[in-house]
Amino acid sequence: MKKYKLIPLLALASLLAGCNVNNASSSKEPSFAKMGKEVDFQEFVEVAGDSTLLDLWMEPSSYHIPSFVATKKENGSYSNKVTSKKKVVAGGEGKSAINGKVEVDMKNYRIACKYDEKTTSKFYDEYATQEYLENPKTDKVYQFSKFEEPVEGEGEEDVVETREYWIQADKLSNSYFKLDNVTDKGLLYRRDNVESDAVSQMNNIGVFPDSLFNYMSNYYGASVEEQANYHFYVNGKILTITYSAEHSETQIDAGDHFANYITTITNDYKFQLDATDGKNFKSKTFNKETSEKKYLRNMTVDYVARYNGDVEKSVETTAIECAVQVKDVTVKEVDLSKMRLIDGLI
Repeated sequence: MKKYKLIPLLALASLLAGCNVNNASSSKEPSFAKMGKEVDFQEFVEVAGDSTLLDLWMEPSSYHIPSFVATKKENGSYSNKVTSKKKVVAGGEGKSAINGKVEVDMKNYRIACKYDEKTTSKFYDEYATQEYLENPKTDKVYQFSKFEEPVEGEGEEDVVETREYWIQADKLSNSYFKLDNVTDKGLLYRRDNVESDAVSQMNNIGVFPDSLFNYMSNYYGASVEEQANYHFYVNGKILTITYSAEHSETQIDAGDHFANYITTITNDYKFQLDATDGKNFKSKTFNKETSEKKYLRNMTVDYVARYNGDVEKSVETTAIECAVQVKDVTVKEVDLSKMRLIDGLI
């Protein structure tokens, strides 16, 4: 069997115990479920390390994957401004919206993947203004398809045989790749192609709750002072982590060893996993970071003058909602006859 590209959730827990976008909009905090009672880290690890928490998704390589739909919605916003002598002289703003969706049809052995991102940004200073727009998209289908191909070495051009491949069809570029020749392969091998790529696509859009275990790992290796910034909550199989911290850094000039500026950063983070129905889990994330930079001397930054007393402030927020739902799904077969073949297996 192929190896799934998935963080080993159970192994990490054991270690600790021992897509369509209409308009990009500013991110707002998702509606979180009740967090329940606050618990200490070890109690939280016991719940998070339960081998049944996410049902088969805790270790998908040991199970057959059912038909399912996985979705991710992410919204972000960014704003920045520089104030000099009571006047805003530079800054910028940006917004982004991302939708990702994976549909896996285990009855017909097909996968549909859609990803749509729209990002707008604007930056300005005393001399110029720049604006950017990005809108990358993905619309692909994975399926088994049969082809009539010449038989090599027969010496007759009209001698052909039927071969079957696991293919990736790109509906946006109107082209397809042959990923694997499965002509002489059995059902288990073919199913493994579907399951492996299904999990890989789930990883690509980021629906697995890696943040839960990443923050657990960060807490485990943090100092006692840093650990005080974390809080853990349990409400049945709803797990929540919050993090809030503030720190300041002074940038010292390497030439004269005087301070150029001091930056104060605050970070507020909230992550929640709802595994009430393990195989149909969902997660939500909200992060807000603010930064304030105070200039302590006259200096030049990117060819622009900054003066003692100037202040640069920025705010960045990100909201993410993910869900996995096991359900019957029908992915329509793509007609390859109207598509361009990209030669060679990939």
